[in-house]
Amino acid sequence: MTKSIINVTHFNHNSVFESLRTYDRRIFKLNEHLARLKESAKMFGMELSGEEILNFKKIIQDGYEKSGIKNAYIRIALSVPAGKIHLIIREIKVYPETIYKKGVSIATAVSKKSSFGSIGPNIKASNFLSGICAKMDVSEKFEALMLGPQAEASEGSVSNIFIVKKKNIFTPPLSSGLLAGITRQAVFDLAGPLGIAIDERVLTRHDMYNSDECFLTNTTAGIVPVVSIDSRKIGSGRPGGITKRLAKAFRMLTGEED
Repeated sequence: MTKSIINVTHFNHNSVFESLRTYDRRIFKLNEHLARLKESAKMFGMELSGEEILNFKKIIQDGYEKSGIKNAYIRIALSVPAGKIHLIIREIKVYPETIYKKGVSIATAVSKKSSFGSIGPNIKASNFLSGICAKMDVSEKFEALMLGPQAEASEGSVSNIFIVKKKNIFTPPLSSGLLAGITRQAVFDLAGPLGIAIDERVLTRHDMYNSDECFLTNTTAGIVPVVSIDSRKIGSGRPGGITKRLAKAFRMLTGEED
């Protein structure tokens, strides 16, 4: 039976949240997630003090220790403006190894990203209908590619997206309407020491289709190679060399590989 700890009566629709995971009993990028939670709360007029952030950290760490789960999915939500904390901790559903070895197929969603006049894309909030609708548009695929207001590539429904062209990495800028992912930033941090350049650039579907490699990043899956977009084969149709190098470096960072 899957063990879990749930301290929640209901999720307030007016809430900001963070999804985290652990690797071998270590919570990955906890401080970074809490920093983003603080920024999201501020957008709703909630000023979280350093003491409150430390308290949230303790709540997460204590809850995780009590759960007894080795590899866990953790979700902390903060209702606004009430300030109530909701915590869910459960065993993480690990993706099959085949998606990393063979890659996945994605497709462009009909549903578009919300405009900048609505809730800002850098706020990780419970208002997530656009992402849900996008994934439903391409339910037979691993992920949906969402387009921004000018039909530029933005992000997946629950992931950030990168392409590789002539051994350089390109990814949409935040101005294309995407969330500043924690794993996205980890890729930036890992690429430099590997001698790989990353350029934030507005990307079209033409750029995506004609890339040499493509990959997705998110908290639960890590780095996932993409081998097909809208039925167009990407590169050789297999995970590319730079994607593999970054994925290996990421596994070393998380302790999954020595």
